[in-house]
Amino acid sequence: MLIAALTIFLLGGGSDSLWLFPEDFAKHVKNVVTEETRQTEILTAYNEIMENTNSYNDEIGKMAEEISKLNRTPDATEKDLEQSIQSLLQKSKQIQSEIIDARIKMVSQFHEDEWETIFSKESATKEK
Repeated sequence: MLIAALTIFLLGGGSDSLWLFPEDFAKHVKNVVTEETRQTEILTAYNEIMENTNSYNDEIGKMAEEISKLNRTPDATEKDLEQSIQSLLQKSKQIQSEIIDARIKMVSQFHEDEWETIFSKESATKEK
C-alpha cells in the first residue's frame, strides 16, 4: 500500500507532460514567434523539457518497481527500503530540477503577448 501511494504521488497518477503545453505547441511557436533565434531557443528548451519528462517517467517507474520488489522480499530490512526510497526521491528531485531549469530558459525567450497567444484557452483547444 505504501509503495502504491508513493508511486502515485511521485508519478502524478501516471500522467504525462502533454497537459503542460497546448496541442501542437511547436507549430504555435513557429507561427507566433517571428524571431528565428528565439524560436530555436524556445523549441530547444521545449524538447529538453519533453526529454526530461520522459526520462523522469522512465526512471521513476523503474525505481518504483525496484522498491516494490524489495517490499515483497521477506528478508528486506527497513534500512533497505529507506535507502531505495531516498534514492527514488533524490532522482526525482534531480530530474524535476532539470525540467524546471529548461522551462525557465524557455519562458525567458517569450514576449508576453506571444506567451498569452500560445497559452490562451483558445490556443489550447484549437485543432482538436
